[in-house]
Amino acid sequence: SPLVCEQARELAQQVLSQTDLDDAARIRQAYQTCYQREPLSSETNRSLNFLKELEAAQPETVPADRRRAALRGLCRSLLAANEFLFVE
Repeated sequence: SPLVCEQARELAQQVLSQTDLDDAARIRQAYQTCYQREPLSSETNRSLNFLKELEAAQPETVPADRRRAALRGLCRSLLAANEFLFVE
């Protein structure tokens, strides 16, 4: 949906604006923002692999744009997950 895409873009921009963070820390921040918890180590590893795969799928794009698009995709998946949609 356009709302989810817009929110994913905003979240990715928020995470990327903190230039002192590495990818694992950016993933932790995104999880903290979306789910109010730290990601499990397996979730961090999957997320890191997800970022690498999305970046590799865009070889013609400049690196900064690849990173932004990959992180936006990760944020979109976090926002679309059942954990975000339902409170237990």
